[in-house]
Amino acid sequence: GLLIQLVSSQEPLTWGRFKRQIFDPVKERYDEVPAPGKVATGLVMGFVASRFVVDTASNVVKAAGTAFVVSEVLNHAGALKYVQHEVDGIDNKYISDVKNSVVKNVDRYRREVRRRLGPSKVRSFIRQSWKQEKSTTLGFAAGAFLGFTG
Repeated sequence: GLLIQLVSSQEPLTWGRFKRQIFDPVKERYDEVPAPGKVATGLVMGFVASRFVVDTASNVVKAAGTAFVVSEVLNHAGALKYVQHEVDGIDNKYISDVKNSVVKNVDRYRREVRRRLGPSKVRSFIRQSWKQEKSTTLGFAAGAFLGFTG
């Protein structure tokens, strides 16, 4: 009902409308759930989130490892020497600009991740969650533990 109402309306989808029509009613119903139900909900959310993180990290490591092996094979076969010879013929200023742009964007991304996911931010988030929803936070922590270790 709520989702169909949200999608079928002519009113543009904004955070305010989403919050008013979906988030607030769900939160009101969730507030009525007893503590064991909140622990169970947190457990499932923690488990699913941790498995998602583990699977994603595993795929990133696999991709990076594959790229490294491919680059080593290309280097051993001499293909990279040919590429380096071709690159030497190109304007080095252009290549330098591309390299600097890549390094700058990677550093910007690294700093943004660190700002948003720094240890102090995570601690603060956990403290705030614990104050607001002890049962859900406890369940989430247990589910994440099971997901990471399972």
